[in-house]
Amino acid sequence: EPSTPALAARLGDLGVEIAEGQTAEINLDLDRWAHELESVLDQGFVLTIDYGHWAEELYSAERRYRGTLTTFYRHTQTDAPFRHIGSQDITSHVDFTSVVQAGRRKGLEILGFCTQGQFLSSLGLNQFRKRLSSLGLPDSVVQANRAGMLDLVRPGGLGDFKVLAQGKGVGEPDLWGFGSSGLADVAEEEAEQVPVPLLTGQHLSVLAGRYPHAAVLEGHWPPKD
Repeated sequence: EPSTPALAARLGDLGVEIAEGQTAEINLDLDRWAHELESVLDQGFVLTIDYGHWAEELYSAERRYRGTLTTFYRHTQTDAPFRHIGSQDITSHVDFTSVVQAGRRKGLEILGFCTQGQFLSSLGLNQFRKRLSSLGLPDSVVQANRAGMLDLVRPGGLGDFKVLAQGKGVGEPDLWGFGSSGLADVAEEEAEQVPVPLLTGQHLSVLAGRYPHAAVLEGHWPPKD
C-alpha cells in the first residue's frame, strides 16, 4: 500500500495508472515549491530547466517500467544508489505536468515549453558558434568552446533537457527561445552584437574530458589550408 494517500492522489489527478511491479518516482514537494515561488513573485517569470517529461510519458510502463532514478559519480552515470553513499548525485526525472499544475494553483501560467536544444538554438547559439573562429583564439580553445556549445544542444544528451517558462501577472507574451520565427530572427541579430560566451577556469572542458590527447594536437588540428 502507498506510504501516504498523497501518492495515489497525485496519480489520480494525473489520470495515470502504475502497472503491477512498476517503479516510479513522485515528488510530493512541488506544491510547497510553487507556494514559495508565488510568495516571493509579485509579477514576473519562472524558468525551469531540467530533464523530464509530461506525466503520460514519464509514467509509461512501456517506456519506463523501472522508473528514472539514477546516480552520477565523478561525472559518470552509475545507476547504483547504494554505492558511494554521500559522495554521488542521486536524481530522477521531473514530472512537468505536475510542475505546471502546481504552478497554476498558485497563479503561475505556462508560457512556453521545449527542449534545451530548441531553446538555445532559437536564442542564437549557432551564431555564437560561427563567431568563434573569428576571435583570434588558439585552435584548441576554439575547439573546446565549440565542443561545449554543441554538447548543450546534443540530442540524447543535454539537448534533451526541457525548458519550461511560467509567468505571473504578465499576460501571454511571446517569449524568446520558444520557436517564434520572428523572435528567432531578432535573437540571431542580438547574438551578432553581444560577446561570445567562452569557457573560463571554472568550467570543465568537454573536449579535454572526452579526448585528453587533444591537447597535444594544438597547432595541428584542425588542419590548416
